[in-house]
Amino acid sequence: MQAFQEILAKKQAEEARTLDWKDVRVAEVKAFMKTHGLTLKDIREPKEPKQKSDKPDLRKTVKIKYRGPNGETWTGRGKQASWLKGLNKEDYKV
Repeated sequence: MQAFQEILAKKQAEEARTLDWKDVRVAEVKAFMKTHGLTLKDIREPKEPKQKSDKPDLRKTVKIKYRGPNGETWTGRGKQASWLKGLNKEDYKV
């Protein structure tokens, strides 16, 4: 049990030294920033703007397959259009 307490005490002392070291370094950096009038905005690297890809856009526009009585349209892909529910699709085919 004595050995465990010694190990625990050493570990706690080491953690305290690590925290003290970090606190000291953070304080030094803050003092440097204040002395030179720097902010976090000044230190951060700017994000590079996204460049448009050289690849062509391969997505195609899908032709309309169905047109409703009030001008509604549906390509026939995905969920069936609500205006077409209960109706015969073939009657509205373009």
